[in-house]
This record gives sequence, structure tokens and C-alpha cells, in this order.
Amino acid sequence: MIRFRVISLWILYFLFMPMSIRLSLLHRVRQYRSPYTVAVQSSLLRVKKRDKILEIGTGSGYQTAILAEMGAKVYTIERYRDLFIKAQRIFNITRIFCRFFFMVMDMKVNPSMALFDGIIITAAASDVPNVLLHQLKTGGRLVVPLGGSGSQVMTVVERTGPEFSNVPNMEIYFCPYA
Repeated sequence: MIRFRVISLWILYFLFMPMSIRLSLLHRVRQYRSPYTVAVQSSLLRVKKRDKILEIGTGSGYQTAILAEMGAKVYTIERYRDLFIKAQRIFNITRIFCRFFFMVMDMKVNPSMALFDGIIITAAASDVPNVLLHQLKTGGRLVVPLGGSGSQVMTVVERTGPEFSNVPNMEIYFCPYA
């Protein structure tokens, strides 16, 4: 029932449908992802209790809530002010706890917060952002939908010491990372 707690009443009708829902009239590309997509990304991340997870793209806070329920210490970033404010309100009302929630225009995270056990990117990217790879612990995983407009491939990047391995997973449809 976490999804119920993080979305507005006017879209309750669509709550349990396996589809994306538009998040904001101001940001047509940002969407609520289906529960299935959130589950797939969370599962590919292999979250363990007390893992330190960085989420890029807070959106509605739904993925954040799932990761927090799984016992992770969630650090989340949102770049759109209206979504940031909505999610902040929802976190306060529902008492969903995330370690650090802030708004940034780039993906640079304070070096004192790195290294992360996992990083999840919640919008399609054309390639894996290098700045994020080096914020992973050895053995850490980054989950990202890679590809342009249209379909993407959910990809897991694992840090194996100084090197990284990419494992493509499944085809999926995401909004682009703007």
C-alpha cells in the first residue's frame, strides 16, 4: 500500500494499473512508474538491510518508500522543484524516512556521502554517467534504463574493484533523463 500513500487522490483510479502515470502537468516527461518497474529495479539492485542507496530522480517518492521499507538508508536527489516540494510534503505526512533529500541540477553528490552500496537512476539515460560509477563501493551495483527515446534496456553495472561490468537485463520503456 506504499503506492497509495505517495500519490494524489485524483489518480486513485489508476493506482493499481500496470502503467505509468503523469506526475505533474509542468513536467510531462516525468511519470509515476508502474509497481512492476519499481519492483524490477529494486530487485536488480539487490538491496540488503542498512545498504546505503543513492536514488537519482525522487519523483513521487514511491521508489524511495520501497527502498526505505526494504531497510536501506536512502539518499535521494530531485532536480524539479515542484516534484521536490510534493515529495517532501509526502515524506513528512507519511513519515517515510530517507537519510538525505535534496534538490540539485547535476548529479554531483558531496564526496563525504559516497561510497554507495547501490545507485538507482529512475529515468532513461543514453549512457552510464561516469560521475556516478566512482561513487559505488566495490561490489556495489548501479541500475539504469539505458537507451534513447522509445525503449531502453534495464542495465546493471557492478563495480569489481577498479573495473565495472555491465549486464543488460530486459527491455523497458522509461521517460528520458532530462
